[in-house]
Amino acid sequence: MERINELLYKAANWGADCIYGVVDGDKYNTLDRNKMADIIKIFLMNMSNIIIIYGFAMVFGNFLKTLTIHLSYTITKKFSFGSHVKNETVYAMISIGLFVLLPFVTPYIAIDNNATILVFSVIVYLHWLYAPANTQKYPVIEPRKRGVLKCISMLCVTGLAVLALLMPDEEIKTLYALGAICQTVNILPIPHRIK
Repeated sequence: MERINELLYKAANWGADCIYGVVDGDKYNTLDRNKMADIIKIFLMNMSNIIIIYGFAMVFGNFLKTLTIHLSYTITKKFSFGSHVKNETVYAMISIGLFVLLPFVTPYIAIDNNATILVFSVIVYLHWLYAPANTQKYPVIEPRKRGVLKCISMLCVTGLAVLALLMPDEEIKTLYALGAICQTVNILPIPHRIK
């Protein structure tokens, strides 16, 4: 994994140098170039994780279920933030567990509309209490910004709940709920203490 991180770092720096060389160099300083390299590295890491997750999903034959739970998780995470795993290997293993293997339990725990309402009510309440969760890299300190992010986070979860309720298939409702639950656990104070 060290080798992969080193390659990503080199590729990000090379990309930043290329972009930096194409645009007017006088307008940008070293800090701008480093920010650009960080953005490229994050993009490359995300792309490699997506390839790993969906590669495993295709191997296990549950691509659409993985996509559904992953989208639910992502929609819920967008404005609620949450803890991050620093180790890429651990992150990949957790992602495979959550997005590829977890959907295999949905036939056994499929939820109906009443259970969907109950589960998403708890999730909305937890987002009201804890969203947005601060991260080490992006602490949200300003109260007004926190309030806006909290409201948007709760609206996203509510929208996801409505979408789940409109789905006729109980397994899809369960996938939406599981994705939202995974992200909601991510904003609770407990994961932050574990790190």
